[in-house]
Amino acid sequence: MRSAIATFLSLATLALAVIVDNDSTASYNASAEINKLPACPTTRNQAYDYIIVGAGPGGGPLAARLALDGFKVLLIDAGRDYVGLNTTIPLYLARATEDPEIALDYYVDHYPTSDSRNSKVWYPRSQGLGGSAIHNALINQIPHKWDFEQIKSLFGDDSWSADNMQKLYTRIEKNLYIPPDIGTPLGHGYTGWLETQAPATNLITDPQYADQQLVDLISGVQNAVLPVPGTDWTTTQNDLAEGGGVVILTKNANNTRSSIRDHLVKSQSFNKNALVFQLSTLATKILTCRTSSGRVRAYGVSAAVGGILPVSRKFTGKKTLTLTNFYAKNEIIISAGAYQTPQLLMLSGIGDPAQLKQYSVPSLVNLPGVGQNLQDRLEMTIVWQLKTPHVIWKGCTFGPSPATDPCLAAWYSSGHTNLYQAGPAIYAHSYKSSPDLPYRDVWSMFGPGSFRGYKPGWSNEIANVNNAWVDVILKAHTDAKGYVKLTGNHIQDLLNINKNQGQTDGFKKDVEIIKDEILRSRALVANTPSMNQHIVQETWPGPSVSTDAQINSFIEKNGWGHHNCCTSKMGLAKDKLSVINNNFQVYGVENLRVVDNSAWPNIPGMFVTTPIYILSEKASDVVKAYAKSQGWTPTYAAVAK
Repeated sequence: MRSAIATFLSLATLALAVIVDNDSTASYNASAEINKLPACPTTRNQAYDYIIVGAGPGGGPLAARLALDGFKVLLIDAGRDYVGLNTTIPLYLARATEDPEIALDYYVDHYPTSDSRNSKVWYPRSQGLGGSAIHNALINQIPHKWDFEQIKSLFGDDSWSADNMQKLYTRIEKNLYIPPDIGTPLGHGYTGWLETQAPATNLITDPQYADQQLVDLISGVQNAVLPVPGTDWTTTQNDLAEGGGVVILTKNANNTRSSIRDHLVKSQSFNKNALVFQLSTLATKILTCRTSSGRVRAYGVSAAVGGILPVSRKFTGKKTLTLTNFYAKNEIIISAGAYQTPQLLMLSGIGDPAQLKQYSVPSLVNLPGVGQNLQDRLEMTIVWQLKTPHVIWKGCTFGPSPATDPCLAAWYSSGHTNLYQAGPAIYAHSYKSSPDLPYRDVWSMFGPGSFRGYKPGWSNEIANVNNAWVDVILKAHTDAKGYVKLTGNHIQDLLNINKNQGQTDGFKKDVEIIKDEILRSRALVANTPSMNQHIVQETWPGPSVSTDAQINSFIEKNGWGHHNCCTSKMGLAKDKLSVINNNFQVYGVENLRVVDNSAWPNIPGMFVTTPIYILSEKASDVVKAYAKSQGWTPTYAAVAK
């Protein structure tokens, strides 16, 4: 824990003149503001053991686990519990990102605003029960072992070892595609809540979908590289394996989306008193008080019932909000995501004092790392126009009614076995861009469809272009660190989000690696007759983008990512950009933790949803162990496992 530094104007105020900071050389004096805090009340008579803000992949598993173990949890989220075609049918994932009932439209600068390459890029997110797990691409990838071993080494904490964290994945997975006698030794789980499946083979083998063009394209991709063992990267043996494999999806046995949303609903059904959903409620501030020793403690959350985020499609303008305070016996846990978590911390006086002062926010805890360290992937696609529409795409409009969409009618009549059960890709290549790397950093996945990045209206492109083949290229562990900053002191003020790309030689190397994969993929298609016989032309980036310089420029201007993270960095106390420790505790604030995608010190693996689930499971073990050490007992009996 970070030590409090006493500063004072007179001996009479010595005991209360406390500055909370992450090292002993702080120059900012927050004691005056801490002195204004109310004295901490007793909280043992409060209704809830824990309050968690954010019902997505970070807060959801933690809330469910605590409630199943008998703790009374209040789960707050700005969205509602929304279930519809867009959130349940796998290939409606594009529609889900633009569904006004759940869509959050963030716009992010990619470069410093003075850089000619900069533009504001749309970053779709989702609100409500399940968070962005109800609109994501369903791709299931476990983190690299390196991701966890780095945290283990940083803190000297063996509980973060890759082997231990793998056990948490085993705990949450319900594998539907590998027999248990084969999958169990490989680290797969069979009793969890996250159902996983391999791509559906019937879309290729079923005579009604017979399509030589699709068979040739898939075979060309599969035959280009040797497969990894089992063609599956979600096993303990394939962490560093380079080659080809299928794209595993989070789908249930009914071929609909599997996510934390369903697990939360099921968990609540066991004891509605233990897990309380406070939805359509916008958290505005973490309530803090002053302990008898002059430290800052979190004891509640102030929120606006019916409040709406400014990036919601339901937002009609900033309003004066009517606030309700919610209090917890034990701890407050923030899981609002890489953008909203740092905003909530800063509006609660936890962050960079200079920034808080700019917007007249009283500064309680000097943590300049809040909102810093923003990291993301670098992604690009290649799209080819085909001579013939895909047979599996016939009649598909991705519409809202089976009366007007023959494919939706077939979705129901076939028992969810047509195109709509598919994910964004079928088969992938993955490898190291350099042999000395301790992880794979290139992911290249192929499938039918047209995708040129996340842009408003992209769901229409997915629906309307039925004669395309795409390669989605992802560069993991990229070298750019940006920020999330305030633009005002109201929760409905938009955020200033900038990825700050292009400032390092490492970023230039990332672009080169993407360029090399574009060239490799183009060569694969050009040199494989069974594939190129079906190609009319490349439409994105297109034949006019051919030289190395042209390709690099195209990537710099048109590349994107959608895994922003790391803005409440986990790190050592001596690191001034650290926000939380290895137990998710916010430095300088008692009874406050951050558990979501903002917590990572470095962006993990290839895709982030399953890593966040694992992170949340880890947090549940930590929180329960701490409760036991404090003598905090559950309110209810645990649900029998």
